[in-house]
Amino acid sequence: MIPSTDVGDQNTATTVTTIDLLRHGQCEGGHCYRGSLDVALSQIGQQQMFQRLSLLSPQWQGIVSSPLVRCADFAKSVAEQYAIPLQIDDRFKEVGFGEWEGKHIDEVWRTQQALVEAWGNDPVTYSPPDGEPADRFVERVVRGFEAVVDTYSSKPLLLVSHGGVIRALLVHILSMPVITMNRLDVPFACLSRIQVIDSQGERYYRLLHHNITGSISSS
Repeated sequence: MIPSTDVGDQNTATTVTTIDLLRHGQCEGGHCYRGSLDVALSQIGQQQMFQRLSLLSPQWQGIVSSPLVRCADFAKSVAEQYAIPLQIDDRFKEVGFGEWEGKHIDEVWRTQQALVEAWGNDPVTYSPPDGEPADRFVERVVRGFEAVVDTYSSKPLLLVSHGGVIRALLVHILSMPVITMNRLDVPFACLSRIQVIDSQGERYYRLLHHNITGSISSS
């Protein structure tokens, strides 16, 4: 059973860390596999991210971002606007798509449909050619996530990253098999909120909101 997170809880050994997850918005270059490629946001993509964050009160005490410019440039602007410390962390890079990187999704579908379908259904067994295996990718992201939670324990955070990274975190906190990660919808500028509860040596997780589209409370 997950411990109570009520303000009146007398268990002083319990700490709660609230983390907002924001995917980058639309990028330049069209509908393609980007992965580790450093591609800038389009003007629409920047607007999407600012509009989504406007649904929240900026109470973060730290911002963590992928180093790729489609995340990091936006994170820097928010950090400067609200005078919030920013940490850039390589572990939150997008999954590596190998030979698919930079190629339009429709082109890859036409030429490698069977592999695309296999990867979509079972990303653990199948990967893009020379791509990053899903289980190793999730392990990388989770290592970064747990380290960040340890560092910023009880402080509200904003994590700016990628669709694959958010899927990896969701399967982790929901105890879902990695094989299911591609079934989670994480659109451009998707905003989600999770909680990490540490109590008496145990760690618990809650998904509070996914793909927020309306104003929510700060708690």
